[in-house]
Amino acid sequence: MRWEKTLISRFILDLFYPNRCPCCDCFINWKDNLCEYCMDKLEIINQEICSKCGKIPCVCDNGISFDKVYACYYYAETAAEGIISLKKGNNLNYGNHIGEQLARLLKENEDLLKLDLVVPVPMSKKKIRQRGYNQAEVIARIISDKTGIPYSNKILTRKHTDIEQHSLSAEDRKMNISQYDINEVDLSDMRILLCDDVLTTGSTAKRCSDLLKARGAKTVIVLVGTTTKLKI
Repeated sequence: MRWEKTLISRFILDLFYPNRCPCCDCFINWKDNLCEYCMDKLEIINQEICSKCGKIPCVCDNGISFDKVYACYYYAETAAEGIISLKKGNNLNYGNHIGEQLARLLKENEDLLKLDLVVPVPMSKKKIRQRGYNQAEVIARIISDKTGIPYSNKILTRKHTDIEQHSLSAEDRKMNISQYDINEVDLSDMRILLCDDVLTTGSTAKRCSDLLKARGAKTVIVLVGTTTKLKI
């Protein structure tokens, strides 16, 4: 039902603010998320990345607490433009697209549809006020709508900091993850889908997974729109 209301809102909004591709900014049909040209340029992930850590080359030996990663694209060129547009608050289309693609991946595996909860990586309240939304929530809500898996943004929390995680080095990211925390919740034996837009070093996903499992979660599967290729 929420998705149907979203489509109606998008149709009405298009009358006043014509829909644009988040990657190249060209005009597109009101119900499309990307133009055909940019869709064709997205670098789809096949079997190259490690299915557990979501990286190429594999970094499982560095220590991770999540159990599996599903990602749509590599963070490069067109996909990067879409993520940047989403992070700047310019356009929700890329978040909508990622949510739809990840929901499709889940539907291809019946066992994944039996998971208990969809949880977005949190953003501070101040940052949400500035941007207007949390991009991880945009993705997580669509996944929930499309799959029927319950959604909650009341599990994980994040303190405000003026330091952007994506601007930090790998080592500094590890030091900065203490900003993430969790509410007093009982997640005993729950299997959780943790959603975000980008998987870079995996520090944020690991921290959130640690917190979820400390509250009893049995399994944490990370769903991301893009993953970066690590330098060898």
